[in-house]
Amino acid sequence: LLPFNAVGPDVKALQKFLNCAGYPLGTSGPDSPGQETEYFSWKTLASVDAFQNAHAAAILSPVGAKSATGIFANYSQKAAYSLMQQ
Repeated sequence: LLPFNAVGPDVKALQKFLNCAGYPLGTSGPDSPGQETEYFSWKTLASVDAFQNAHAAAILSPVGAKSATGIFANYSQKAAYSLMQQ
């Protein structure tokens, strides 16, 4: 479970995934490709939201959510893993 303000290497891995999967956190500076950080920032939140909305059927529908939650939890993790396997 990775919520806003989380800190650690898992956040950095999430940022790397988002930056590579088409949900970049920015084009330059902290959190951008090659400059990922261990802090779940507002930029991370916006990219997680975009990822969740793009994969709403797999992430949001199973929990009855109508819009992105910004929390990188079970269904988001499963969707990301599935994309990495392709």
